[in-house]
Amino acid sequence: MTKNNKSFRLVLKTLLDKSNRNEWTFYLTVSREYLPFWLNDIRSIAVLCQEDGFNLDLPRKVVNMIDIDRLRDRVLSASFSLVGRWAFNNYAQSLRQDLEVTESIAVKLTMAKMIVFQIRSIDLPRNSA
Repeated sequence: MTKNNKSFRLVLKTLLDKSNRNEWTFYLTVSREYLPFWLNDIRSIAVLCQEDGFNLDLPRKVVNMIDIDRLRDRVLSASFSLVGRWAFNNYAQSLRQDLEVTESIAVKLTMAKMIVFQIRSIDLPRNSA
């Protein structure tokens, strides 16, 4: 098997398909830390070692499960305000300037939109002042 991002995602997807959804947070956290080793990315490994390194206090369970597929479908069919589109367009432009791959930009934009959707659904306490 060729060790690249695509093969890593395939292996991770297989693991997640076989595991309990409550364990996904744990597996995803570990996989993010392991990816540079899978890719033999010496620079990223060196940065990990110089910084805080690995967090052994990994989350084990997600209390409120989100149906990612449903959320993604909602995001892809949604329209955003002019201000929202402006922020997403600036983010995409920044990624392009960093020479990100087009497929990667699309995924990151979708993830950003999913985060915005989730933030909008949180009931924040109102300041009574």
